[in-house]
Amino acid sequence: SPLGETEPESKAVPDGFLRRLGHLDHRKLHADDIIEIGETLGELLLGSKAGDLLKRCLSEALEPEQGLRLRLQFPPELAGFPWEYAYRQRGGGEKDATGFLALDPRISFSRQETLAARASLNTTPGARRMLVAMASPVDEDELDLTQERENLHKAFLNSTTNIDLDFLEDATVEGLGRELREQVDILHFAGHGRFRDVAQGEIFGTTTGEGVVLLVNEQGKSAPMPADQLAVNLQGSNVQLVVLGACETGKRDTEHVWSGVVTAVVEAAVPAAVAMQFSVWDDAAITFARNFYQVLAAGFPLDYAVSEARRAIFNLCNPQRDHVDRGQFWRDWGVPVLYQQTVGDFTLAALTQPNQQRAVELYY
Repeated sequence: SPLGETEPESKAVPDGFLRRLGHLDHRKLHADDIIEIGETLGELLLGSKAGDLLKRCLSEALEPEQGLRLRLQFPPELAGFPWEYAYRQRGGGEKDATGFLALDPRISFSRQETLAARASLNTTPGARRMLVAMASPVDEDELDLTQERENLHKAFLNSTTNIDLDFLEDATVEGLGRELREQVDILHFAGHGRFRDVAQGEIFGTTTGEGVVLLVNEQGKSAPMPADQLAVNLQGSNVQLVVLGACETGKRDTEHVWSGVVTAVVEAAVPAAVAMQFSVWDDAAITFARNFYQVLAAGFPLDYAVSEARRAIFNLCNPQRDHVDRGQFWRDWGVPVLYQQTVGDFTLAALTQPNQQRAVELYY
């Protein structure tokens, strides 16, 4: 950290904690219950020593407009925890949402995996192509893909970044594979995702699983594309960023590193990926995409774009926290996860003129 490092501390996962996380996954917890889970995650992640160091860094080490990056790397049995809900109370009195680290604009959360070769980021300025693969199978819940398409257009409207949008409607496995053989810098998937159990795990009460994204077949029905199949199609491509706006694409089991869709994407040496670790409310996914790309298009770092989009979801869902029907959506601000394999800022080098970059910096 900017103020040095600490000695490690031993922490034990409390009994019954995995069951509590299951309740979070299935929308069975209220905001106060999520704060309790967040306190446990914050204690496991930071303990007392690293927690004090983080507090000192925020108060002593940062200049105005600076921030801290928390880069998380875990063995499989811990990597599936929703660390984005980690909570550290800032002061005395009642506990409220200000203690969630991921909602602090000065803190970014990103995850990393160990790869045989480091992902290669293309930093040469130039026009970028963004492929938006969209799929809403007729045998699944209908998604508002029209609204998402409009939001993406608006995000890049009048942007000084040279990013061209190409939409792949009713994406099939064959069609997506064909498009990825062309030049694609950003892949955005809008549709459904699943994480399905496939076998009993080695630890009692656990299961191993496999992530899939749901594309469509020629009849418009579901055509599951498993995580490793997506990874094969991304392998050797020039894709710099994958954004998975589908439910459970950020989920993984407790034994296998590459079981989730997002980790399979990382395994294919894509420098960065964003996904959803639980189910996500359609309105929340749309809000995330709109704000995420607006900030990214302005030239800000990737992790800052994720943080701002996360707070946009919070602002959408927080007024509903006590509503009998909508309170269950309060937790959706913590659903997005970011995997970033590069060191330092990840920005889309799509600005071709220095004066364009300077104009963006002055504006923001």
